[in-house]
Amino acid sequence: MGRKFRYSNEGTGILGELLARWLGTDYETAIIERLCLPLNLPDTGISLTLEQQARMVPGYAGKDVQRPETLLRDYAGAGALRSTLGDQLTFLAAHLCDHPNEELCHDLLISQQTYARHSKTVGVGLGWIIDERGKFAWHNGSTHGFSSFMGFYQDRSSGIVVLSNYRSGLLSDSVDRIGLDLLDLLKKP
Repeated sequence: MGRKFRYSNEGTGILGELLARWLGTDYETAIIERLCLPLNLPDTGISLTLEQQARMVPGYAGKDVQRPETLLRDYAGAGALRSTLGDQLTFLAAHLCDHPNEELCHDLLISQQTYARHSKTVGVGLGWIIDERGKFAWHNGSTHGFSSFMGFYQDRSSGIVVLSNYRSGLLSDSVDRIGLDLLDLLKKP
């Protein structure tokens, strides 16, 4: 594989827009029609209902430093989606092939293949970083005051979701460390 990998939020946002245009719709509609409805993710989207907005916790970037949510209109694919833990666990179950929509579960396996290399032991799938030594896939994300991590073992045995209404500094400990430590605990007998 002669491809080089460099993660880009802007690139991810542009890709989301291009895919939506290719499907003849906008990004949110594409996500709802292609993922949220088939997987039964009622609390995942960009435009939240008043009831969903009332349940949203405030985000923080430091002790008592509340941050407004980030609204990504131009780069929606780079982090505009809002979700709940329940929906994220359902999405995780689909990646573990433990969901009633078997056809979509099978399609999700395509995203977990290595298409580029980050290093000798780390591959890159479609939206996933793949640790080939530990045989797990993961992805993280953060916006103002919020951060998240999802990871799972590719043998379909287990996975975790970590959601936080706190975003630490770029060089400090984060939900990534929590997520990776929990994954490590899951593999131990």
